[in-house]
Formats: sequence, structure tokens, C-alpha cells
Amino acid sequence: MFPLDKEVDEDSPEDVWSSPHAQLASEMEVLRQEAAEISGLDIETLPPAKLLNGMVRWLFSLLADDRDAKIPSKSLVEACRCYDERLELASVIDSLEAVGATDRLSERDLYHWIVLMFGECSEDEFVGGVNDFGEACRNVKASRLGVTDPNAQAYWRGAGPG
Repeated sequence: MFPLDKEVDEDSPEDVWSSPHAQLASEMEVLRQEAAEISGLDIETLPPAKLLNGMVRWLFSLLADDRDAKIPSKSLVEACRCYDERLELASVIDSLEAVGATDRLSERDLYHWIVLMFGECSEDEFVGGVNDFGEACRNVKASRLGVTDPNAQAYWRGAGPG
């Protein structure tokens, strides 16, 4: 049955136009707004919600611990150092504290952190920077898994997010 085929009761709380896709888009916008507020950025300057969400999910999949589906802060710090060895540990720790994540990061924490770190970039700079950071995350994951063979490491250097 299509939504327009339904009889609509004006007092009914059910919205005939709602769909799982619309609900997901709405949730992504709420998260984007939340991240903008935490980082102190104007939401209009952030990359689109769908792009942010996809990039964060990709990074999260690279670093999340299988035991509890969270990223150990140590792994994120390692990825930051791999991304740019000039980064000072104190500034990375400060950035984690700014988003309320000190020990382990949920996917939401990572989203907030990515906006804090890359949110002021143009969309092209954001994609390039996050892809480069993703390469650093892959290296950390390969190291964590004990992958040292250069041929096997090539597996971890595939294309970025789909």
C-alpha cells in the first residue's frame, strides 16, 4: 500500500510522508547540527550530512575495536601521529576532551571529532583530508593486526569509502 492510498485521520500521529530514508536524513541533520554546536562552527559551512556520515562510518570501521564497537583513544592518537607526525600529543588529547571522549570513542564521538578537526575545510579539502586520515587509520589497523608483509599491506591501501 502506498502512503497516498491510506486513509488519513487528522488526529492520527502517523505521518503518511515519513519513511525510513526521511527519518535517517533527519537524524543525520540533527547529528550535523550537534557537531556544529560542539565545534563552534556554522552548520552552513560543514560538508553535507550524507558525506559526513559516510566518511565517519568508514573511519569508524577502520579503527573500532571488535570487542565493544568503540575506538580506543590510543588508536585514534596513533592514527593522528601517522597522519601528521608533527601533531603534538597534548593537542590531540585536548581535541578528544573537547568532544567529551577521553578513553574510548563511539561513532557519535568520532563524528563530533571529525567535524572539530576538518569542519572548517572546503568540501574538497574535507574529502582529501579525511581520505588521507583514513590511510593513516588503515596503517594503524594493519599494524594492530601485525601485518608487515608489503604485499599484504597493499590490501589495507585500497580505495577510500565506496
